Amino acid sequence: MSELALSPSASWIRPSPTIEMNDLVIRLRKEGHSIINLGIGEMVPEIPTPQLMKDGMNEAINEGKYGYNSSAGCSELIEALEEDLKVNYGLKYNREQIIICPGPKDAIAKVVSALVHHSSKRNDTITWAPIFESYTNVPGFFSGKETIILDTDEHLNPDLDQLERFLNENNETVALAIINSPNNPTGQVYSEEKLKRMAGIFGKYPQIAIISDEVYRTMIYDDVKHHSIASYLPNQTLIVGGISKEISGTGLRLGWIAGPTHVTKAINTINGNFTSCCNLPVQLAYANLLRKDKDMSIRNGIRDQVGIRRKVVLENMHNLEGFKDFQFEDPQGAFYMFPKITKLFGKKTPEGKLIECDTDLAVYLLETAGVATIPGSKFHKAGYIRMAYACSSPSLLEEALKKMSDALLLLKE
Repeated sequence: MSELALSPSASWIRPSPTIEMNDLVIRLRKEGHSIINLGIGEMVPEIPTPQLMKDGMNEAINEGKYGYNSSAGCSELIEALEEDLKVNYGLKYNREQIIICPGPKDAIAKVVSALVHHSSKRNDTITWAPIFESYTNVPGFFSGKETIILDTDEHLNPDLDQLERFLNENNETVALAIINSPNNPTGQVYSEEKLKRMAGIFGKYPQIAIISDEVYRTMIYDDVKHHSIASYLPNQTLIVGGISKEISGTGLRLGWIAGPTHVTKAINTINGNFTSCCNLPVQLAYANLLRKDKDMSIRNGIRDQVGIRRKVVLENMHNLEGFKDFQFEDPQGAFYMFPKITKLFGKKTPEGKLIECDTDLAVYLLETAGVATIPGSKFHKAGYIRMAYACSSPSLLEEALKKMSDALLLLKE
């Protein structure tokens, strides 16, 4: 029997590796296995959404404020975001330059849909490995082309010398660049100096748009500061943000875009046709939270709870014997460890299986330690693994790291 034909775009796009791992953990737990999940960038329920947010959603529902609203987003939230961007980040946008979307992933997709098309001469997207899966899957869905993945330096920051050389030769086909700081999966935070230099390079090519994914902008530690490339290139940059990480609202699905007016107007039209509008109770509740969190004490409180877990992870990974062959820098932001694990290649498990790649190690840790991680190759950076530490209690993290260390010590030359 013949089947319905899928579109080339649907056939091209790949599954999300983080969602795949989470689905595997759910299945294994249903089968009775005890698994500690360090695979997904989740915070709920260990770090709850602020009560102010919950109360705001309940209040909106009880008052009947859950109908259609503007495709751009409700005015209360747009005004609150405009003020927050100005007061806390030094970025000036008017109301027409801010669009609300049902989640940061959706926001990225809406920006790409407004800027990239397979029929255009300028339809390439560039980014840097390791990368979040949406930076390859989403542009390719619209262009039918692989995202061009550039190198990072020894600190896993963008190699700007390579960027400069690449654009000198290929700038006429590039429509979009995607950057992410604080970074998933590395935890790196781009310095002001690096962003200034990057802006100087991109500024030579004003037709190249930049998506600056700043979803983790509040998740920064050790007095490191967040900087946005939009400070230097406001006419080329589309900032993407959201509540998934800032207020532990992963399942509430609310994101936003701030950028040049002619692009946000186009995205608003796309929003109206694809989404109609976003969840009004969530928008109203977040607007209220932003108005009452001008000093960022609520959002910093979320960060501090993640910081407790970061401290547990770093203490254990620096001191447990099993991690002696892991190579890593302490992450400055987000809530991931991304250690290099190539020193373990060539070792054998107690059953005699050779560890030849990052996937072999991730499978071994899942089967032997009962701890889920994600191979770096899933982020286009082989030889690493990603460990998410926001989704577990400090005591459960200690247990996971002890189990990992014990399993690693069983590997033999």
